[in-house]
Amino acid sequence: MTPPSQSDLSRPSAEPSAGVEGPVVMVDRVLWQMLKPDASVDAFASAWLTLQCQFVGEVSAAALVLPGPEGENHLIPRAIWPEGVAVDAEMGATVERALADKRAVLRDIGHGKICVCYPYLDAERILGAAVLRFENATQPVARQALRRLQWGGGWVELRDARDAIKAVSEERDRGRAAIDVLVELLEARGHKAAAMAAATATAAGLDCDRVSIGLLRGKKLKVTALSHTANVGTQLDLANMIRRAMLECLDQGGPILRAATPDALPDEDTRVSRAHGELLRRQGAMSVLTLPLSDASGEVIGAMMLEHRDPDGFTEERRDLALGIGALIGPILRQKMLADRGWPMRLLVSVAQTFATVFGPAHLGAKLTVLLIAGAVFWAATARTAFEVVSDARLEGTIQRIISAPFDGYLVGQTVRPGDRVMQGQALAQLDDRDLRLRLMAAEAELTEREIERNAATATGRRTEEALLGAQIAQADAQIELLRAQLARTSMVAPFDGVVVSGDRTQELGAAVTRGEELFVIAPLDDYRVRLSVEEGDIAELSPGQQGRVRFAARPDETFPFQVERILSVAAPEDGGNRFALEARMDATVASGGDALLPGMEGVARVSIEDRLTVQVWTQDFVDWLRLATWRWLP
Repeated sequence: MTPPSQSDLSRPSAEPSAGVEGPVVMVDRVLWQMLKPDASVDAFASAWLTLQCQFVGEVSAAALVLPGPEGENHLIPRAIWPEGVAVDAEMGATVERALADKRAVLRDIGHGKICVCYPYLDAERILGAAVLRFENATQPVARQALRRLQWGGGWVELRDARDAIKAVSEERDRGRAAIDVLVELLEARGHKAAAMAAATATAAGLDCDRVSIGLLRGKKLKVTALSHTANVGTQLDLANMIRRAMLECLDQGGPILRAATPDALPDEDTRVSRAHGELLRRQGAMSVLTLPLSDASGEVIGAMMLEHRDPDGFTEERRDLALGIGALIGPILRQKMLADRGWPMRLLVSVAQTFATVFGPAHLGAKLTVLLIAGAVFWAATARTAFEVVSDARLEGTIQRIISAPFDGYLVGQTVRPGDRVMQGQALAQLDDRDLRLRLMAAEAELTEREIERNAATATGRRTEEALLGAQIAQADAQIELLRAQLARTSMVAPFDGVVVSGDRTQELGAAVTRGEELFVIAPLDDYRVRLSVEEGDIAELSPGQQGRVRFAARPDETFPFQVERILSVAAPEDGGNRFALEARMDATVASGGDALLPGMEGVARVSIEDRLTVQVWTQDFVDWLRLATWRWLP
């Protein structure tokens, strides 16, 4: 079997007589019409399945499974072909397996019966599945049917995409109605014009006959705007009825819905609506919805009334949209009402509110706050404190000795670790000396051999050979001296009393070391210096001779004095900025304090500069930044 072409799809399944439109052609046309977007889901499913069975042929039963009203996770048969045939257990099992595996399934039931199912997926989401049953068919025929079902799946995916687009379009239309009201409200000048624009836009967006907005002035409610009406004062009777209905809503603190036919009302609506009933009788509207308007703080500022010509005009969707619009326009109308007051009045009200808060009988907290602020300002303007430059600090030995490997060899022992104190001449580590000893023995044996040969040459008078052997003997002596010196250096010792700063090879015993490789760093215990890392903005405050204090992380409860000795003029990038290095000398009595200090300790140093105003000390960094910014942007 070959795949159908586009002309095959449009060709009827039976050939009518010439010039006469046959019944099969009419049926096909009706089926294709049912695949249009305006067709119902059941009609679409029935038409699609019928066309698929016509194209495949030899099908005894078929079903199309699509999501039901409960949602995408609940799939039900939307169409069965031929009509009246039940979906048997084999077809159901085939569908369940295809949906579980999310792939096409071909099941040979036996006796010539075959069930095939093809699931339709959008990524991981299941759109549906089509299942076909054959009574007398071969597996090649069934596989061809699966291909046709795969090709026909484009209609199912198209239907799902159309439904999704329709839902998004409806949601977009609802959001657009609210946005249109908001745009009209924001563009209007003054709260009255804004209320009029909001009422007119709401009436157009919700298809209402009339929308009214009333705003509170103190405790009085005034109808401020009627949609499509420029002057409310010309309709006093209508305005009074609307105002009474709005007051009825505000008194009960919630929306009121009233319709000319009681059946159109929600079952849970129990609020009093006499004024609304009078408005319906006298104005001819069939339904009315009134809801309160509130500002951002939740304070009620007025009400909005919507009237519709249809008793069922305010559906749940339309009520929700009206409540959303009311929540949007309430705070904006409140701000426009406040902005409509003249600036002298606004200033006077602000000053009056401030004085009433500070000097009035209430608001004790505000009074205490003002007193605290005044006291803080006075203290900041008069109090003085020590200005200090704070920086990171690291303790170093004034000198440090590196113990390196004297020659290529293997490390066989280590007696100290970082942090250990050592005495002058104390063994630190041992290199393997077996190769050196063997080489020494070989050199000594060679020396003895050459001496015997030279003696023989001397006895026989071979002067030339005697001179050559003498040179070889001298070379052997030098080699022996070198090997003995290397043997003496296989044991590395401390050059002075101090502490091991670095060098831990306890996990690398037996590893090879190369000549000159650093093994240990030793620093003395009685001669320290502090290296400070100062930010670029503070370097101008520092000079040699200034005193300071440092606290190390290992001894946070103890302060050690120092004196700045040298400022290095080279900056190094660190932590996103430039920092300058300073060297400071520790006091001799402190530096020799035994267990108190060890090289490598890190902490925080403070260098004393002078006494300044507290506010100046607190704001110096900001003032310096402001000066640079001003200098950068000045013309």
